[in-house]
Amino acid sequence: MVKFILGLITVVTCTLIGKKITSKYLYELSFFECLLRFNLHLKQNLKFKRDSLIELLDYKCNNEDFCTVLSSFKLSKSSMQSNSELYFPSWTSIEDRQFLVDYFNSLGTGNSDSEIENLNLYDELINEKLCKISDKSSKYSNMGQKLGFSFGMAIFIIII
Repeated sequence: MVKFILGLITVVTCTLIGKKITSKYLYELSFFECLLRFNLHLKQNLKFKRDSLIELLDYKCNNEDFCTVLSSFKLSKSSMQSNSELYFPSWTSIEDRQFLVDYFNSLGTGNSDSEIENLNLYDELINEKLCKISDKSSKYSNMGQKLGFSFGMAIFIIII
C-alpha cells in the first residue's frame, strides 16, 4: 500500500514538474501580448492624446514581467542609465532582449509620422513573434506534461 501511494505521489510530482518546465512558453506568450497592447496604446496616444513617453511607460498590464521591464526602461530613459543594467525576464533569449532594447530605444526618437510608421513596423514584428511563440506553445506545453506523466509512470512501475 505504501509503495502504491509513493508511486502516485511520484506520478503527480513528475507531471507538475513537466508542466512547470514548459510553462515558459505561456509566460512568453503573455509577455508579447502585453507588448502588442502597449504598442497599440502608444499608437493611439500619438494619434489623439500625445502624453510624454515617461508617462506612457507607466502602462499597467496583467503581466508582472512586462511591468518590470517597462519600469526598467522608464528608469533608463529618465536617468540615462546604460542598457546593460536593464531588467529582462530569465526566460528571454538574447534575440528577444535585443529586440526589446531596440524597440524601447526607438520610442520617442522621431516626429509623429515616423513614430507611427515605426510602431506599425514593430506591430508586424510583434505579431510574427506571437505566431511563432503560439506555435511553440501548442507543440511543447502539452508535451512537457505528457513526458512528466510518462516519467512518473515509469518510476511508479519500478517502485511496484
